Amino acid sequence: TYHVVAGAAAYSTDLSDGQMIETAQGESITVSLTGGVFIQDATDTDAQVTAADVATSNGVVHIINKVLLPSI
Repeated sequence: TYHVVAGAAAYSTDLSDGQMIETAQGESITVSLTGGVFIQDATDTDAQVTAADVATSNGVVHIINKVLLPSI
C-alpha cells in the first residue's frame, strides 16, 4: 500500500515540484520535477517516472524504475 494513492487519479499534469502525497499506507512521498519526474521515498535513491499517465480501469499508473520503500 506504500505505492498506492487512494481516492485520486493523479495525472502528471496534476503534480507539482515539492508536492507531498500521502500513500494508502499513511506515509508521504515527495514529487521532484528537477531534471525529469522523480518520486522521493524513504531511501536515498529517487524513483524516476519512465512512463506516465497509463489509464487503467481503477485509476492512473505511473511506471517507475525502482520499488518505493517506506521508512523502517
